[in-house]
Amino acid sequence: MKHIEMIIDYITDGTDYQYNDNHGILTRCCDCQYYDTGMNPPECTSDDGLMYPDSDEYCSRAVRK
Repeated sequence: MKHIEMIIDYITDGTDYQYNDNHGILTRCCDCQYYDTGMNPPECTSDDGLMYPDSDEYCSRAVRK
């Protein structure tokens, strides 16, 4: 089975969590089309992305390959 991570929104009263909304799949840098492993160190080629991200980081500009 393939492992994916989701962006889930919860509401809390400080002691308990209640599901509110699912915002979709979280895309890590290693799975993003802007993550260029041909550079040393790897770089993000998105105009608004992180400059030198680790492969397990993520940002709001990520686009899954």
